[in-house]
Amino acid sequence: MKKIIGTSLFAILFAGCGNNEEKNGQEDLESGDSQGLITVEFKFNIDDDVDKVDEDKINKTVELSSGKSLLAAMKEQYEVIEDEGYITSIEGYEQSQEENIYWLYEINDEFAQVGAADYTLEDGDVISWELEPSE
Repeated sequence: MKKIIGTSLFAILFAGCGNNEEKNGQEDLESGDSQGLITVEFKFNIDDDVDKVDEDKINKTVELSSGKSLLAAMKEQYEVIEDEGYITSIEGYEQSQEENIYWLYEINDEFAQVGAADYTLEDGDVISWELEPSE
């Protein structure tokens, strides 16, 4: 009888510990400790005829909260001026309608089809910004 009671208590304690460990792991995931972050790389190419810049000083790879628009991420990481969701200046490097110089960007080597405010970043995105004269 004592052996049955002892075995039963051991089984209950063991099961209880297992549930707590599973619950604690689940709470860690829900609290965002290891979820909800994405990695994004920002690259820049500024035409030398526009300005002589060491792009390596502004290129960076960052971790961001998921669900963030490109515009919001850029505002967090850089000094940005925008007009109706389109970026017109990054770190003081401005586009110029008079000189036909514009900021354009690619997402993973594909020309962007929407403004920065309308693009939601995804994990692993490489955003390549170019400031160059339009032909």
